[in-house]
Amino acid sequence: MERQPLLELLSLSMGCGIGFEPLDDSAWKDLFMQAREQAVLGITMQGLDALPRTEGAPLKIYGSWALASETIEARSLDRQKLARSIYGLFSSAGLPCCVLKGPSVARFYPQPLRRQSGDIDIWVPAGRKKLLSFLRGRCKVGAVVYHHCECDISGKTGEVEVHFTPSWMNSPRLNKRLQRYFAKSAAAETACPDPELGFCVTSPQFSFVFGIVHFWRHMLDEGIGLRHLADLYYTALSIPPQSYEEISGQLRDLGLYRLSCALAGALVLAFGLSASSLPVPPDTVQGTILLQDMLLSGNFGRSDKALQAQTGSRCEAALAKFRRSMRYMHFCPSDVLCAPLFKLWQFVWRAINHYL
Repeated sequence: MERQPLLELLSLSMGCGIGFEPLDDSAWKDLFMQAREQAVLGITMQGLDALPRTEGAPLKIYGSWALASETIEARSLDRQKLARSIYGLFSSAGLPCCVLKGPSVARFYPQPLRRQSGDIDIWVPAGRKKLLSFLRGRCKVGAVVYHHCECDISGKTGEVEVHFTPSWMNSPRLNKRLQRYFAKSAAAETACPDPELGFCVTSPQFSFVFGIVHFWRHMLDEGIGLRHLADLYYTALSIPPQSYEEISGQLRDLGLYRLSCALAGALVLAFGLSASSLPVPPDTVQGTILLQDMLLSGNFGRSDKALQAQTGSRCEAALAKFRRSMRYMHFCPSDVLCAPLFKLWQFVWRAINHYL
């Protein structure tokens, strides 16, 4: 794989880089744009500060980078406050819950506030009907899909997604296993609020398994980026080694073992993570392919021209996504092949339950 300055800077920022070759002004501008598209401007600020002044970014680009990093930190603090508020609302009503992704994963980072977060995802394992009844008595509920709903419980639309379940699989067989895993994990994951954050967060073990599932969903539907990989890196470093066998077995049960090995390979290639620090053996051949896809796609597929070019009807867009997902079929064939069936089932299910 040819030189990737963004990977070099990201690795340097994470304390695992072996060096950073100087760039000209034009290349620095491109690097800034790539870091923004990959949602790693905040994370890479540490690497930027570590470079000698003669090798660092031009002053104007450095200023833009530093301003963006400060903005990300301020927004992260706001996200934490919002998460505490939403958590308190559910907890005071006797509904155990925990925050997924975002602040939950950021706490594994050396500088959590520099991890760029979007909306707040909160998992409330109380049952869909009970949870919707609770929400509709307090706020406007938007789109309801299988695993979550959008609502303006924070006072603004689009800030909070309330999850009935953290995620799903397209394959009925694998989804049954995944929902069983979530149900088994729910009590422990919603039991004890983090004393510093003030809300429940997911354990490193759960975060890693869920992170792989979440990664898979984005691979098929939206595209994947380096921030997802950085999340897995810091999550993996937080897992106690005695949990490796259990995590490996769970990923096998979910049909995502090959994908997890490829992601482990990408972590080894991108950040030099030792195989002994991973719960699954790294596959660097498939990891190379995934890494190239991440560099192409950007965060949520924002840099992937094939994804951004999808136009036309919903059916045409869905067909384009399905064709794109076929290149990942070797990771989990049944889940890729079942994608159209799941989308059809979900549409009918939403219509029957008046969720459209």
